[in-house]
Amino acid sequence: MPSKKTEEKKKDKDTKDTGKVQRNQATEGLGLNIYNYLIIAAGIVSVLFGYIFLRQGSITLAPILLIAGYVVLIPLGLIISIQKKKQVKTAEKGESR
Repeated sequence: MPSKKTEEKKKDKDTKDTGKVQRNQATEGLGLNIYNYLIIAAGIVSVLFGYIFLRQGSITLAPILLIAGYVVLIPLGLIISIQKKKQVKTAEKGESR
C-alpha cells in the first residue's frame, strides 16, 4: 500500500502537468501572427475608404473597396497561415528525431 506522501507527490505532479497544458491553450489564442493582423488592418482600411468614397458619390470605386475589404481581405487575414521558413524547418527537424 503506497504511503500518503507518494500519493500527494503524484497528485502534485498531475496538477502541475495539467496546469501547463491549460496555460498553453490559454496563451495560444486565435493563432494569428503579425501578417494576419496586417491583412485584416488592410481590409479595415479598405472598408473605411470605401465608405468615404461612397459618401462622396463614387458608384464604382466605393463598391470595389467595400467588396475587397469585406469579402477578400478580412476573411483572408483570418484564414491564411503565414509562417516563417525558419520556424517550419525547426519544427520538421524536431519531428524527425
